[in-house]
Amino acid sequence: MLNPWDLDKVAAKDSQNFADVEGLIWQHIVNVLEQEQQSQPDSTPPSQWQQAMLDHADDIRKYAKEVTGNPQKQAVLTLQTMLGPISYNNMKRAENWLRTHTHKPVANIQDSQQIAKRIEAGKQDGEKYFTIARNNMSDNAYTQFSKIVNTASMDMRNGETSAKALNKAAKQWADQGIPALIDKAGRHWSPDVYVRTVIEASVNNTTNDVELTRYKQYGALVKVSSHAGCRPSHLRFQDHIYSLTGNTEKYPDFESTTGYGTVTGIGGIHCRHHALPYVEGEGYMKVPQMNADENAAMYANKQTQRHLESNVRKAKRQQVAAEKLGEPADVENAKYLVARRQKAVRDFTREHGLTRRYDRERAAI
Repeated sequence: MLNPWDLDKVAAKDSQNFADVEGLIWQHIVNVLEQEQQSQPDSTPPSQWQQAMLDHADDIRKYAKEVTGNPQKQAVLTLQTMLGPISYNNMKRAENWLRTHTHKPVANIQDSQQIAKRIEAGKQDGEKYFTIARNNMSDNAYTQFSKIVNTASMDMRNGETSAKALNKAAKQWADQGIPALIDKAGRHWSPDVYVRTVIEASVNNTTNDVELTRYKQYGALVKVSSHAGCRPSHLRFQDHIYSLTGNTEKYPDFESTTGYGTVTGIGGIHCRHHALPYVEGEGYMKVPQMNADENAAMYANKQTQRHLESNVRKAKRQQVAAEKLGEPADVENAKYLVARRQKAVRDFTREHGLTRRYDRERAAI
C-alpha cells in the first residue's frame, strides 16, 4: 500500500521542474519590462508608455508556452513510464495474500485488459491536467505582465515617475507568481503544488482502482482500514466490510456507500484509508501501520517546510525585480527579506531534523 512518502518521491522531480520554469517566466517578464523602460523617455505620457509596454504581452505568453513545453513532456513521461510498474508492484503483497486465501486461479495481472485500461485512464487524466497547467501558465503570464503594466500606469497618472511606478508594481505582483491554476474559490495554485497534486492523485487513484479491480477478479470483499484522526465523515466506514459487486444483501456496496471515486469519499484527496482484501472465513490482509500521530506530525512538518520554501522563492522574485527595476535601497531590502526567509527555513529544518532542499528555494534555474 502506498503511503504519502512514496507519492511524494514520485512527484518530486516534476514538481521542481515546474517551480523552476515559473522562475524563468518571472525573470523574462522583468527583463522585458526593464528593456522597454530603458527605451522610453521620462516624459512619455502614461497612456503611450502603457501601450508600449503592453505591446510585449503576447510575446510573454509565447515565451511561457515555449518554456513550459519540456516540463510538461517530462511530467507526462513520468506517468507513462512509472504508473504501470508502480501499480503492479503495489499489488505484489495483495496478490500473494489473495492467491493463498481465495485458492482461486486468476490470470497474470499484467495480462488483464481491465487492469491495463485502469492504468491507461490514469495516464490520460494526468496528461490532460498537465496540458491545463501549461495553458494556464501561458495565460497567467500574460495576465501578470498586463497587471504590472496597468498598475504602474495608474500610479503614473497620479504623478509617480514611470521607473518608480514600475518597480512598485513589480514588487506588488511578485508574490503571486505565475499560477498553474486559479480555482473557483479564487485560490492560486503555484505550479509546483499543482503538478505534485496531479501526479500524487493520478498514482493514488490508479493504484486504488487497480487494487479494487484485482480484488474483484479474485472474488474478494474489502474491509476499510482504520486509523486515528481520520476525517469525521469517514469514521463510520472504518473496519466495515463491503461488496465490490453490489450483488449481495449481506454486505453494502463499496462504491455507492463510501463515496469511492469522489473527492470527499474513501480514497479521495488527503484520505489515508485503504481498502484491504477480505475473504469470508479467512479474514483480511494485514498491513504495517505507521503511528498515526507520527505520520500526521511528519506530514505537517513537510508541508510547513514547503510553505517556507515558497516564501523564499517569492522574496527572490522581489529581488529579481528590484535588481532590474529598483534602486540600491530596494535591492538591499529585497536581499534582507530573502535572508530572513532563508533563516526561517534553516531554523525550522534544524529544529525538526529535516533535510534542507536548496533547489526548492531557488527562483530560477
